[in-house]
Amino acid sequence: MNKEDKNHIIQITGSLLAKNTVLNFIGQVIPLFVAVITIPYIIHGLGTERFGILSIAWTVLGYFSFFDLGLGRATTKFVAEALGKGETEKIPAIVWTSLLFIIVLSITGAGILIALTPLLVERILNIPDYLIEETKIVFYITSASVLITLLTATLSAVLESYQRFDLVNMLRAPSNILTYFIPLIALYAGAGLPAI
Repeated sequence: MNKEDKNHIIQITGSLLAKNTVLNFIGQVIPLFVAVITIPYIIHGLGTERFGILSIAWTVLGYFSFFDLGLGRATTKFVAEALGKGETEKIPAIVWTSLLFIIVLSITGAGILIALTPLLVERILNIPDYLIEETKIVFYITSASVLITLLTATLSAVLESYQRFDLVNMLRAPSNILTYFIPLIALYAGAGLPAI
């Protein structure tokens, strides 16, 4: 272990653990608070059926975050171990390998969702006829978002390895807040469901 590697070793202390816990709590509570305030306005603007479709799209995207098959946690573990051992030269290979797998998984998942969209929308989800085309567009847009969602989760895993929950939450909280503000702003701008 050289001197530069020793500089990357992170000492986990009680205060660091407490700080990370508080940051994670704040990073979850603020978007929740924003959701509680904005969702009634979004429902009013979209109507219950369109909001239901938006909720399904959000849920599908949320489920895709589990589609990484544990790769995010594995990335966190292996990068943290490399840091702990002072073997920082291994980190780029770990990260790039994870990103490559995530890209393959994302493209596969998005392809499956694209292929299943007509079946889901027309037969399984009981979508009203007048919303079928609109719902398909929403699902296709959701498919395109899978890659961004999984890449973001993997890169967050790297930051977590470095115990940089401040950065993780500085990225995650605004992103989650925008999940609720963008539909609200789009509605007031006159946009329909696919634009949201």
